[in-house]
Amino acid sequence: MVRRPDPVLPMPRSHPLSALLVLCAVLALPGCGGTPAGPAVSERYADLELHLEPARDEAPGSDAPRAWTTDDGRTVHLRHVDTIPGTDIRSIRTVVGGDRPAVAFELAAPGAARLQALTADHVGRTLGLVANDRLLIAANIAGPFSGSFQVSTETHEDAERLRRSLLVSDDR
Repeated sequence: MVRRPDPVLPMPRSHPLSALLVLCAVLALPGCGGTPAGPAVSERYADLELHLEPARDEAPGSDAPRAWTTDDGRTVHLRHVDTIPGTDIRSIRTVVGGDRPAVAFELAAPGAARLQALTADHVGRTLGLVANDRLLIAANIAGPFSGSFQVSTETHEDAERLRRSLLVSDDR
């Protein structure tokens, strides 16, 4: 007996826009668009205090500078001049900056503008960044800071410890 081939139903030609619509629908699904969803839980950060070396010709006032010790053992005298609220910090993460571990800060527009204005007005003076009553860095201002900057550390563990120390827990 001769077997006949199964009947083949002609496939309708699809419109080119149909394929495009299917592709758009797939890309719109969560996780399929290639853009990371971001952290599952939003992190909250401690306030970042800005401390400035007094000008040489500045008369002593009631707001006397405080002596701080840097990681390399130097003593610097800095006066608190402003605070960037933790809500103006977008992210704090550990990175490798050049050949050293670092903590990278990204500020929202209000905090970035405050830091930029302060550093632009005080080039050549020492700026200290303080959080949780700990001096993070004391460095000479070579030029205006932007909304993103890094604080170098000796080890990756130091960078991660610094990043974690700036997190605000919900236990408080």
